[in-house]
Amino acid sequence: MYHPLPWVGTSLRGLSCPTGLRAVAGATLTCHGTRGDGSLIDVPVRTVRATSGSITWMFER
Repeated sequence: MYHPLPWVGTSLRGLSCPTGLRAVAGATLTCHGTRGDGSLIDVPVRTVRATSGSITWMFER
């Protein structure tokens, strides 16, 4: 089974991210969620590329 965030486990609930990820390569923010076992987790997000029409971002470890 594929999971885009294998390091958080197979279950992630209540993921929330603050607004305002800047459309500038290298910009970061941190989302927060809960693993399946109830422990809290921070999920860093980074802008990879931004153009006038799109933003490419990725979860980091």
